[in-house]
Amino acid sequence: MKTKINICFITAAGCLAMAFTDGIWQPGYRIKSVFKILFFALIPIAYCNMDKNCPLGQAVKFDKKGLKTAAALAVGVYILIISAYFIGQRFIDFSAVSAALEKSQGVDKSNFIITRIYISFVNSLLEEFFFRGFAYLCLKQAAGRNFAFVFSALCFSLYHIAILDGWFSLPVTVLMIAALAAGGGMFNFINEKTGGIYASWLVHMAANFGINTAGLFVLGII
Repeated sequence: MKTKINICFITAAGCLAMAFTDGIWQPGYRIKSVFKILFFALIPIAYCNMDKNCPLGQAVKFDKKGLKTAAALAVGVYILIISAYFIGQRFIDFSAVSAALEKSQGVDKSNFIITRIYISFVNSLLEEFFFRGFAYLCLKQAAGRNFAFVFSALCFSLYHIAILDGWFSLPVTVLMIAALAAGGGMFNFINEKTGGIYASWLVHMAANFGINTAGLFVLGII
């Protein structure tokens, strides 16, 4: 029970800290990255080194199992996101997205490519480590599958509210949050089948590549 409470507390605190950083404080992107490494990696690692009931080492152990299936799923996710963008632009006004990116994330045409590369590779790994390795696979051992599955997916979804603030209208934002919760559940399922975070990281990267490709069109870069 103690491990369950501690993992839930650290996960919730990390999400709230990053929500404050992204949505209210809004420092430069480098400072945000430092804080994300602190809350999403260093603190969970420090805790699991003290609590032997938190099997973080198993979650980050590399295993080729499921990578081929994950690669095929990654391609499908990329195509789905790009298709959704081209279909959705007929019904959704994306003009506010570029302004919101520059205001809250400090992202514009001059630094879009480098920040998106970071998000696709490094940021996605941090999120997989935190939400799937720590808040799902480790919590699963302490709290059971169903609780950990729902808790991790919901935290992953709600954490993005501060990031998406101002991007879309309220109905579209709610739809995006629901889609993120479903995506979190999908990532959890992938991790459950493979026993680690690397297969879901591959799919997560593909999703980010899809979103970033759409961003190139939104910002008029291509």
